[in-house]
Amino acid sequence: RDASTPSARVVATDAARAAADMCEPVATAAGLTLHLALPDEPVELTTDHNRLRMILINLLGNAIKFTESGEIRLEMRTEADRVEFAVRDTGIGIAPENHELVFERFFQVSKGLTRSGGGVGIGLAAAREFSRMLGGDVELRSELGSGSAFTLWLPLTPPAVRPPPPALAPEAPSPT
Repeated sequence: RDASTPSARVVATDAARAAADMCEPVATAAGLTLHLALPDEPVELTTDHNRLRMILINLLGNAIKFTESGEIRLEMRTEADRVEFAVRDTGIGIAPENHELVFERFFQVSKGLTRSGGGVGIGLAAAREFSRMLGGDVELRSELGSGSAFTLWLPLTPPAVRPPPPALAPEAPSPT
């Protein structure tokens, strides 16, 4: 985690809903349906709200750009000591040999595959970089023709903010 990254308690469910609200008009204009699947109870984490929002908007925007028809889903769940946001689409998918390359700056699988063109290939690179600054990561599962699932996971409490482990009991003095 970058020491300059501001952290605060963030309601993750609200952040997900806000990102979806920003992207829904674009999805609707493209003839796509955007679904949200969020926990019933609010989930809080300690993170940078602006970077979290930017990551989610980048992932949703990318899904919209590469989905010709169907739907995009933003799903959120907690898993042990982390929260996961999965953006799933019914788009063109990504070949396995490009799974890591899509996270490199300025890499584009094919400029001819986007509905609207545009973009310079930094959205996914920025999403991964920001997620790692926040103590998490972005992972990809995809096959050509089967859509993609980008999962952002973040710790509920970043390592720099976690309480220290309990001190070990002092050892008994050894007999001399």
